[in-house]
Amino acid sequence: MPPAADLTLAWNAINQKLLAAFDSLTPAQWLERHTSVSEEDFAKDPSRNRLAILLSRTSHIAYHMGQAVLAPK
Repeated sequence: MPPAADLTLAWNAINQKLLAAFDSLTPAQWLERHTSVSEEDFAKDPSRNRLAILLSRTSHIAYHMGQAVLAPK
């Protein structure tokens, strides 16, 4: 395992890059089609936008993190 200080530096660097990328999008751009969603699927369901995909993926990983915490060691 890397030292806690190294993990903290990596964590902060990743968060800075994510925040910069998130801040670069306007509210309208957040509601555009996500690149992993086909144009046909987006036409049927416009709620499959960038914001919705980000929130669903974040929720999904949080679910699995909870499972890992509760798993017997």
